[in-house]
Amino acid sequence: MTTAGGSASRESQRLALLALDLERQFHATRDRSGRFRAGADGERQVARALQMLEQQGWRLLFDRAWPGTRSSNVDVLAVGPAGVFVIDVKVWRDAPQITGGHLLAGSENRDGEVSKLRAMMRPIQDALEAAGLAPAGVHGFLVFANHRVDEAFGQIRLAGITELLAQMIGRPQRLAPADVESIAAILESVYPEMLIDEFDVTRQAHLPEGEFTAGTLFDVDTVAHAALRAELALPMERWMTFLDPAQLKTVRRNWNGPARITGAAGTGKSVVGLHRALHLAESSTGTILLTTYVASLPKVHQQLIHRMRPDLAGRVECINMHAWARNLLDRRGLPYHLNARKAESEFSYALLACQLRDSALPPHYWRDEITYVIKGQGLTTFDEYAVRPRPGRRVPLGRAARADVWDLYTDYQERLAAKGLHDHADLLLMALAELDREAETGVGAVVIDEVQDLTLTGVRIAHRLVGDRPNGLLLIGDARQTVYPGGYRLADAGFTVRGRAEVLTVNYRNGSRILETGLEVLSGHEVEDIDDTVASGRPQLHNSYTAGDVILARAQSGTEHDTVMLSAITALNPDDLANSAVLCLTNDDVDTYRKQLSRAGITHTPLDRYDGTPTPGIKIGTVQRGKGLEFRHVFLPHHDRHLKNAEQSADAADRLPLARQQLHVAITRARDSLWMGTTTPEGQ
Repeated sequence: MTTAGGSASRESQRLALLALDLERQFHATRDRSGRFRAGADGERQVARALQMLEQQGWRLLFDRAWPGTRSSNVDVLAVGPAGVFVIDVKVWRDAPQITGGHLLAGSENRDGEVSKLRAMMRPIQDALEAAGLAPAGVHGFLVFANHRVDEAFGQIRLAGITELLAQMIGRPQRLAPADVESIAAILESVYPEMLIDEFDVTRQAHLPEGEFTAGTLFDVDTVAHAALRAELALPMERWMTFLDPAQLKTVRRNWNGPARITGAAGTGKSVVGLHRALHLAESSTGTILLTTYVASLPKVHQQLIHRMRPDLAGRVECINMHAWARNLLDRRGLPYHLNARKAESEFSYALLACQLRDSALPPHYWRDEITYVIKGQGLTTFDEYAVRPRPGRRVPLGRAARADVWDLYTDYQERLAAKGLHDHADLLLMALAELDREAETGVGAVVIDEVQDLTLTGVRIAHRLVGDRPNGLLLIGDARQTVYPGGYRLADAGFTVRGRAEVLTVNYRNGSRILETGLEVLSGHEVEDIDDTVASGRPQLHNSYTAGDVILARAQSGTEHDTVMLSAITALNPDDLANSAVLCLTNDDVDTYRKQLSRAGITHTPLDRYDGTPTPGIKIGTVQRGKGLEFRHVFLPHHDRHLKNAEQSADAADRLPLARQQLHVAITRARDSLWMGTTTPEGQ
């Protein structure tokens, strides 16, 4: 049994030891390099403080020539676990201040220093592009040797020596040791040494005894706390920085109209979308809207955007489409009354009053037909509905059956209107109508993640915001990962992406066995894509990760099944537990297993509350809530129960393909290991 707070206490002790170790390293570096004279300038102070980081895996390049200039230099290029730091050292009499969007020293405008540092960073970013380092991995710092400061000024950060060390040590690890060496080698070739190296510690005058100590250069406690933040970071920090050349090219590509990125699970579509949003924010004006269908994913997107480029976070709005529609209606003073429970009751009353010719189909089938086909495609007359293709709906409905559905829809809408109610699909239709009445300004570009899960109405809203302008609209998704009923044809949205589509073909996420398990679920399966083509269940795909383990746990009862799963979860160490998830196919299952985790004393975070911030304990939620995310270990309780139920349902033609796609999505959330539970009663 562990003691409450024990792990935190051990972590505190470990960080205290780390701080002492850093201090010892500083003294060792000082002793090796000799003592400096009393008048050592700020650049030497920064150099002495930084040199201890070499034992932490950092490469330091001091006083490098700036290519293309006759005498200008880059004070420090530091390459380490947290990325590439471009450091310009300053010693100003007055402390730096940011006032009215300008950098001041006293009353003097120093914006030119920021422009100069940005100019220094551009060739570095270009030089490292071939190595796959995204711009977010290069950080610019104005470091003030004689002032304490820690403030962002656009892309540049102002810092004192303590704050610089805290940033370098405290940021999550993005580069592996091999990456550090290769990047340092590139920078050494592009940025040669100056003829006179002011930072060469072997050629400096001696410093009187006691002039400098670790405490006078930096605050040890601050650096230790920064190290704790780095320890808590998620492994996603690495892919936040590195993109392969094809991905980086896609991020920076210019399209002369709406464009699309596709690719199977794990190929980095969402990562490219995040970097694309930042690229657009940096290179254009207006708000960049990064949207999707589910409500939980935008919270994670916003957190990642802030961690990647805090200076641009205010330019990128991450919000799901329904929330954006509500905000639009609120801004324009249009009333609505959204109540899903009451709306569902009105649908039930309408269904009871309706005479459906095919009454064998379950009620949810007719509910989905209204939500995803009639309202989802914005159909307003029966004549439209009678002839409209129904992508993703395999149960055939003739004209007479559609007439019954239309009567059901009409009755349902009348009941909602009588009570002053709206459902979620109504919100999108109201927002679209409002945009047709009066255009919305201020949106520079729209990036849609998981576009296959939106309805046609949602895609039309996005297109209304930016039209066909260059680089205005980017659709990201994979038809194989559709987890909601229905579908649409892009042609019906009023635009095309012909000639502006990219396909990502390398899986970076899943261990090979995990990936094969996920693809096997879709073997022989075909799915209608939004471009009016049919996508194969087994795409052409290269796998870059050969590890991975798949465990199929067979039990004779539900009790045995749950005991085995909880035992496997309990066996995880705290770090693995925090990077794991239990994914369920229904909300009822989520409630059931949340209670079981609580009874077992296992810390957990519901995915509908998760925003990407590192938290202890396992994550738990529906497969839909897990979309766009990845986890080190994934647990799928009763993974095949949904498939078995779908096979026996009256709407199996629709329900079974959707169940297979949902299971495929669940499996491909796993990186290192996948646990799948199933029950087979004895004798079967």
